[in-house]
Order: sequence, then C-alpha cells, then structure tokens
Amino acid sequence: MVSEVRALPPLVISGEQDAAAAAWKLWLQRFKLFLSANGYDSEDAKEDKQVAMFLHLIDDVIEKFNDHFVPKKNLTYVRHNFFTRSQEEGESIENYVAALNKMSYECEFDKLRKDLVKDILVVGIKNIQLKERLLREDNLDLDKAFSICKTADTSSSVN
Repeated sequence: MVSEVRALPPLVISGEQDAAAAAWKLWLQRFKLFLSANGYDSEDAKEDKQVAMFLHLIDDVIEKFNDHFVPKKNLTYVRHNFFTRSQEEGESIENYVAALNKMSYECEFDKLRKDLVKDILVVGIKNIQLKERLLREDNLDLDKAFSICKTADTSSSVN
C-alpha cells in the first residue's frame, strides 16, 4: 500500500472555452480521486472538510476568477463622483442622502464615511437657506443634518 499520495496538480485554465472546459473536467476528476486517496470521500468525512480542501487547492484559481470577473475599481474615480455629487433638481433630501450613502460605501472611507456624507450633503444641497442653516449648526453630524433637512423639506411642502 502506498503511504504517500501525490499532490494534486494546480488547475490551469487558459486558451479557448473548449480547452478551459476540458482542463476543468480533468482537474475535477483528479480532485475527486485526490479526495478518495486521502480519505475525504468516506461517509465519515464531513462535507466541510471536502469544501475546505477544495478551497485550499483552488485558492489561486479563485484569485484568477476574481481578476477576470470582478471589475477593477478605480478608487480615485469613485471618490471623484462622490465628492462632486450635488443634489439634482427636483431630487428629494431622502433620495439625495440615500445616493450619497450608497456611493460612500464604494469609496472605502471607513470611519470617516458618515462625516464625509454629511459634508457633501451640506456642500451639494440646492436650498441656500437650508445650507446656511446647516453651516451655522454646532456639532453637526449626519443624523442631525438629515433631520434638519427633512424638517425643512416637510415644512416647505406644507406651505
């Protein structure tokens, strides 16, 4: 009986789709044999061990898939769009703040995220009187700014 099992060769996907599909099928067959030879296919072997082994073996393949399928993010461009976003004509405060919040997550601001959303809200708001009101406010945070804007928006729509 063999006491040592050879390592599974890496999955190499290159070329046309047919060649890549054939390489995948061959590698998958070898993976199943590898699991069997190492005792991971028995009734006692838990599925999570098989999954862990699979993920370990295809780690570089996952990276290649990510490189191919996950679009690269241009952080400078994403942040530029965030920092230049202003309230559009007819856009409600709720929609404007929601758009800023959504954009801010892509910007990777971490702990500064809420402060920057608040700052861009103040900079980009169309209503000049409301902007001045927000600028006069001490210790303004995003929640307080949003509340002031909603109150002003509600009172202006009642009048």
